[in-house]
Amino acid sequence: MVFIRLNFAILARFLLICVIYLSSFEIVLSDQKNIIFVKTKYTNTPFLVEIAKTPERRQKGLMGRNSLKPQSGMLFLYERPRHVSFWMKNTLISLDVIFLSANGKILKIYHNAKPENLQIMSAGENVSAVLEINGNLAKTIKLEIGDCVKHEHFENNNDNGLCNFKD
Repeated sequence: MVFIRLNFAILARFLLICVIYLSSFEIVLSDQKNIIFVKTKYTNTPFLVEIAKTPERRQKGLMGRNSLKPQSGMLFLYERPRHVSFWMKNTLISLDVIFLSANGKILKIYHNAKPENLQIMSAGENVSAVLEINGNLAKTIKLEIGDCVKHEHFENNNDNGLCNFKD
């Protein structure tokens, strides 16, 4: 009888650990994070970004956040290039909003977009992704139109001839 109670206690602990593990795994998957590299003529800066792939995640974006860690942000990914527009409604922090082509080339940068501003930000029809980072950080790392973002989502992403620079 003692043996059965001992095995039951071990089994119960094992199941509890499994539930905790699977719960934490689901949390990680729901806020998937990737490391990207923002490559300029001067720097190759790593960022830890949250990925927004679903319409619901893209709609919420960074709304309601009181802060954003240094060298972090959100990368909004689209299945195919399209016209996308952003605004700062319900966004509590200043952001740099960076529009990217299908190969990761920077098309347009909105520097230091102000919280709660309803101005529409867009870059035309060929946007494949948008990167949001802390306001004024793009100027700090000397990011320019034509520089590139490195991530698996982008086509021909290792071809530096597509960017403003060559290695």
